[in-house]
Amino acid sequence: MLSPTNKSNILSSNNGITRQQLDQQPESSTSSSTHYQRTRSDDLAPILSQQQKRHSATTTRTEISTYYPCEEDMSSSHSKNKQVLYSHNQKQYQRASLGVGMMMNDGKNKAITSWLDHCPWNNESNNNSNTNTNDLIYHEQQHPERVNIENDYPNPFLGILVVILFIESVVIIVLEGFRVRQNVYQSSQCLLSITGVGVSFTNLIYRALVIAISLYQLLLCVDTLRQRSAAQLYALILLGFLYVIFAIIQTYQNQSIEEWMVELQCIDETSRTIGPHYEYAILAVIPACFLVFIGCSIWLHRQFTWYDHCYYPQQQKSRTLMTTPENNSNQKDEMNPRFKKAAVTLATLLALVKVDLFFFFSFAVQLSPSALLYYDTTTMEALLVAGLGMVLFIIGYYGILNEKPWVLGFVTLVAAVSIAYFVFRLITFAQPHLSSPSGEDPYRATRYSLIYTLLVLIILTTLTTGVAVATIRSMMHGVRILRDCASSTQRINNNTSMTTAYYSHDRQNKSSSSSFYQKHKDIGRSETK
Repeated sequence: MLSPTNKSNILSSNNGITRQQLDQQPESSTSSSTHYQRTRSDDLAPILSQQQKRHSATTTRTEISTYYPCEEDMSSSHSKNKQVLYSHNQKQYQRASLGVGMMMNDGKNKAITSWLDHCPWNNESNNNSNTNTNDLIYHEQQHPERVNIENDYPNPFLGILVVILFIESVVIIVLEGFRVRQNVYQSSQCLLSITGVGVSFTNLIYRALVIAISLYQLLLCVDTLRQRSAAQLYALILLGFLYVIFAIIQTYQNQSIEEWMVELQCIDETSRTIGPHYEYAILAVIPACFLVFIGCSIWLHRQFTWYDHCYYPQQQKSRTLMTTPENNSNQKDEMNPRFKKAAVTLATLLALVKVDLFFFFSFAVQLSPSALLYYDTTTMEALLVAGLGMVLFIIGYYGILNEKPWVLGFVTLVAAVSIAYFVFRLITFAQPHLSSPSGEDPYRATRYSLIYTLLVLIILTTLTTGVAVATIRSMMHGVRILRDCASSTQRINNNTSMTTAYYSHDRQNKSSSSSFYQKHKDIGRSETK
């Protein structure tokens, strides 16, 4: 057995590791091995000075509630909820290499416990965490769970959806442009009359609507890919299906308009011989692109989610969530089925509102030639429909994004009342009319489009009202998805910055700390021998 003097010489000659440095370490630590504890408490006890013993007797007791060792070779000698003793007179003590966190003491008889409750489980994968790791979510049982998220990174094939709709829009614009040119030339051959101008104006309006739907569908697709929302993807598919039906109706309606213009002495042989080929081309392009779009949507549907990104972070795959009592409760709430249901209803409501907006304007535009064709409606009614539709959309969107149940309830009430107006106009347009001065039915060429638009508005408004009621009910019960999402995202960002700072400090001190403990073990082995 070595004498105290020899022990002191060994300590002083071991690469600058002094006895004072060893004495400043905790007497019993969860991060040290069993052999180190025995050496520290038995063999090195005689070299402690009386002042150090007094400080050891008055050490501060700190409990670590959650502990996960990073070193696999030390995992057998560690456990949770250990009592760790820290000397209250030390200025700063760091144990970065053992993943416990940063322990600091300000000299005022208090110790700050670990703020990092976990550590990287795979050093190699942690270095490439942007591409190789999954999110680690710690639940109340304090066990790591890997969450497989298939929509973490944008799939390059998602651009196919935009390309399909872009090609469709370009083709439709070109084909409809040829038809508009023919329509303008045909209208120039007509005898000037109010009815002739109204029919020509109506033809231009419906061709513009076909182009507008394709462009609006393209913009909605871009917004869908930006949000990665499954609800908006299905709303986009619904809009495409309604677009196909509208194109079929327009093919039949344009033939009726051509016949009406011939009756008004608007004769153009080119329009009668070449025009139908463009109509059939348009009728073939729209359903074909829709079928391809559905196929790609089914192929890529896993890239979209029904829930908000605060539940399953899409762009935070490399971020490691920290475990604290607050985080545990928030994670428990986020996984609650009630919160999932509220997130689904909110996303569905946002998607339906965007589809409703287009059909409100479509109906208002179709009412614009009412004064020329002697509709039962007036131009003021068309302006009111467009204006009120825009105002309701703005107020409703504000109520949804700010989660104002009373504002959203007001918009829902007005939307429910508008259903009665749509039903009234549906009955009006479905009945034959011979009240025009010319004795012609003013709806002979536009009746099917008006009826179709009103039916779509009635169905969409009813669905939107029902989903809005469910959303308001969730808000009244205190479930605020966007608010919780914002706080969760801020919490993740704060934890990420703390984790990044810790790992940077860990890499700087890991080598020196590891060598210190290894040399300390070697000293203990030599003394035992």
